[in-house]
Amino acid sequence: MTDLAPRSSPRASVRRHAIRDGVPLALGVLPFALVIGATIGSSDVDPIAALLGSILIFAGAAQLTAVELVDTGAAIPVIVFTCLLINARFVLYSARMASWFGAEPLRRRLALSAFVVDQSFLAAERRFAIDELDARERRSYFFTLGLFLWAVWVSAQVLGLLAGNRLPEGVGLELAAPLVFVGLLSLSLKDGRSWLVAGVAATVTLLASGAPLHAAVPIGTLAGIATGGATSEGRERTARRRPARSPSGRGAREKAGAPGPQPGSGGPAA
Repeated sequence: MTDLAPRSSPRASVRRHAIRDGVPLALGVLPFALVIGATIGSSDVDPIAALLGSILIFAGAAQLTAVELVDTGAAIPVIVFTCLLINARFVLYSARMASWFGAEPLRRRLALSAFVVDQSFLAAERRFAIDELDARERRSYFFTLGLFLWAVWVSAQVLGLLAGNRLPEGVGLELAAPLVFVGLLSLSLKDGRSWLVAGVAATVTLLASGAPLHAAVPIGTLAGIATGGATSEGRERTARRRPARSPSGRGAREKAGAPGPQPGSGGPAA
């Protein structure tokens, strides 16, 4: 189990924390990467070109969709637009990441963005909330975590490609990405509202697992965002309708600076 107890994080141990946090996440993406590798092997797409896509794209649902669209002879603009649409959720991560890396030079921000996946973002958000890291430590953590997940991802796809048709036929391609996403939602559970948002996102993702172009994850993400927005708006309306309590008694006198009854005075005079 990943150790997330608060601690000071000297720079020498930040990378170890990143690897430790990344191990359970890597185990979660292994089946999906194996399935994608096997899909590449059974398609007419050049395996070298497909693996280059794994190295450069580093996004499972988008890569899988790209392989299938290329295999069916889809036009390049259609493939590019579809992959951008599937990965549109990463735009939502950018605002949060700006608070972590906004002061970094452009070249470093571009390099960091290459390792942004759901796993690395959620793990970093949780770690940065627990440990007080300076800019260099945050950068080292994110680079190490992202590079570790990327290496596992590419290696597992190579294994899936080599295994080819030897993988069990019962491996469910439609459920691979949704199950990975549902597992990731456990990292965001903090209070009742987060349980509700995660529950809606997980349910919608699994129900949409048969959606075309592997759009289950984007659909589930949008459902979770809509639920979060609706609950936030409901809280604000409730707060606006709730009447403000007028201060009274001893607390009001102390706040106003008025002295209360003195011991032995018998209280206020009649």
